[in-house]
Amino acid sequence: MLTLSQSTRHDMMTLSQSTCHDMLTLSQSTWYDMLTLSQSTCHDMLTLSQSTRHDMLTLSQSTRHDMLTLSQSAWHDMLTLLQSTWHDLLTLSQSTRHDMLTLSQSTRHDMLTLSQSTRHDMLTLSQSAWHDMLTLSQSTWHDMLTLSQSTRHDMLTLLLYTLHDMLTFHLSVIK
Repeated sequence: MLTLSQSTRHDMMTLSQSTCHDMLTLSQSTWYDMLTLSQSTCHDMLTLSQSTRHDMLTLSQSTRHDMLTLSQSAWHDMLTLLQSTWHDLLTLSQSTRHDMLTLSQSTRHDMLTLSQSTRHDMLTLSQSAWHDMLTLSQSTWHDMLTLSQSTRHDMLTLLLYTLHDMLTFHLSVIK
């Protein structure tokens, strides 16, 4: 029993020392791993931070360059559009002015031609109406004269026939 107890005690002590040594080794190993992990993580975070900062700076510079280029391009496009619009408006204004001038001259010429044509037509119509009235007057006068002469001749003839009839009747009564 004593031997068993001593043997157990010796085993327990050996086990305890071995366990303590293992725990110490494990603790040192864990501490070293944690330290290595911490240093590695810190280095990775620093590298990531520097890389991110560099990327952000590059992106910012690229964006600024793109925005500047876009702004200059937009300004150039607006200037070109403004010049083109001004040129188009000027051309349209000149074209409209020329068309209005041409239309005015054409209208004036047409009105003058129409006025002269109307004046000529009215003069011709007036002369034709005057000639027709004169011809009608002369014709009417001739017809009235002819009618008057014919009526006078008819009345004279009738009077002669009447006188002849009356004379014949009286002579017949006397016989």
